[in-house]
Amino acid sequence: MPHSQANRLLNRINALHKSLQLDEGGSLSTMERDLMLGYLRELYEYYLNAAGQPATPPPPTPAPKPAPPKPVQAAPPPPVQPATPPPAPAPPPPTPKPVTPPPPPPPVESKPEVAVPTPPPPPKPAPTPPPAPAPSSASREITALFSQDGGSHLAAKLGSQSVDDLTRALSINSRLLYTKELFGDDNDLLNTTLRTLNSSGSLQAARPVLESLAKRFDWTLEERRETALEFIDLIRRRYA
Repeated sequence: MPHSQANRLLNRINALHKSLQLDEGGSLSTMERDLMLGYLRELYEYYLNAAGQPATPPPPTPAPKPAPPKPVQAAPPPPVQPATPPPAPAPPPPTPKPVTPPPPPPPVESKPEVAVPTPPPPPKPAPTPPPAPAPSSASREITALFSQDGGSHLAAKLGSQSVDDLTRALSINSRLLYTKELFGDDNDLLNTTLRTLNSSGSLQAARPVLESLAKRFDWTLEERRETALEFIDLIRRRYA
């Protein structure tokens, strides 16, 4: 090993020692301690080799002896159960006594059955006539919206297929058109009206609701009449 190696090690040891003196207030860390010991060990080996003596390696650390295994305890023998004596034989069942049958009952004289005439069924009550529809207070123009002639051309355009659910039968464009023209831009009112008309059962029962809306939002105006006829025809197909 060249002599400059010893100088390099001494310089490193001095530099590390000075840095440790600057940190007198702190404790020596494990890394700093190991670094200093490494430099000193290299310097020691250098001078030991220079004297021609082989370096004595540190004695190996003896491996810890394994702990002796614990003795296995033998399981205790099972307890000896005393022999159970055999059960005593059951006594024989008693001999049943003979049962004497009762004497037969005396014969009963049968009486001839007398036919009872069946009374005629009561007459069926006359069916109650359906209540007459309340007279409509709508104007002649509103009444004309519900005539078959008024919506026949729309029925041919839209087809005669029945509608199961009014809330699902409307396209987005139709919903926007009806909301603006027939419901005063009130989409909530349109949805409430469709749910009510879904359960009305017939156009006759739904007509008062439609007449009230037609009067409120002026469905008879020329620019709204065509849209009103289309909407009423859609309601008519719900009950077809």
